[in-house]
Amino acid sequence: MSSYLSKYETFMEVAKTKSMSRSAVNTHQTVPGVSYTIAKLEEEWGIPLFVRNRGKISLSEAGEALLPYISDVLEAQQRLENEVLSFKGIEKGTVKVGGLRRVTKQWLPSMIQYMEAEYPNIQIEIVLNLYEEVQTDLQNGVIDIAFAGEPTTKLLDFYHVIDDPYMVVMPKSDPLRGRMELTLEEIRHEKLIMPDWVHDKGLQTLMEKSRIDNQTAYRIKDTGTILSMVEQGIGVSILPYFIISGERADVAAVRLLDWPAKRFGIVTASEARLSPSAKKFMNCAKEWLKTNQDHIGFHGTEKKEG
Repeated sequence: MSSYLSKYETFMEVAKTKSMSRSAVNTHQTVPGVSYTIAKLEEEWGIPLFVRNRGKISLSEAGEALLPYISDVLEAQQRLENEVLSFKGIEKGTVKVGGLRRVTKQWLPSMIQYMEAEYPNIQIEIVLNLYEEVQTDLQNGVIDIAFAGEPTTKLLDFYHVIDDPYMVVMPKSDPLRGRMELTLEEIRHEKLIMPDWVHDKGLQTLMEKSRIDNQTAYRIKDTGTILSMVEQGIGVSILPYFIISGERADVAAVRLLDWPAKRFGIVTASEARLSPSAKKFMNCAKEWLKTNQDHIGFHGTEKKEG
């Protein structure tokens, strides 16, 4: 690999980890080596790429602006190498796949097995994403393909697989636990424990109009913590099915009737621009999902066991 591509890879790793030491481990370099590479790149371009403050490091304004271009260069190089190999009859490459815990646990093992049977020399790297991280990671080239909800931007491509309904998550002692569906009106007097990230602006607006948002007692980022608090009887929550299904918690979940399900599927920065390896994974994933359609979606009232 040329020296400038090596520098770009180091830049991307530091941007991702925000740590010189972790970047050194991940790129098989020394910490001084990583620091020197970044310093040389900044010297060559005459601009600071990172802000260093008391041992912490983050992208500068210039670094943020240049990151997608550097990502594009590395992706183009990978596509070029893979095309050369394909002309030689060698199917080889790496695919970075992101997704929620439920998908990586229940879908990906069988999907990877299916992929390996067809293309044993293509490596698959799995990246666990939070629900709200997928879009940024795809746009920044951290991952090639993601299993997630329909993106809010038209800049990403989306292949719809199934619907991801919203669930009212409650303790198993709640008298409403046996219902098939619930409305916001029926839980308007419940204490709410909600995520502090906005998973659906439409639903948030509906909650505000119905004044149920006034019942929100806690806003928490971590889904596991939310479910733990629900399990302890502190309140109820409203979360997408695919978020809660990947967690272990002794709670009940009933479908929310007021708002349509989110569309869930495969998201890419651009399906047409995927590397040959990523395209092969995409095709295998679509075939696997069609074959297993009856086993991957939401089926009525969910009562999760710990």
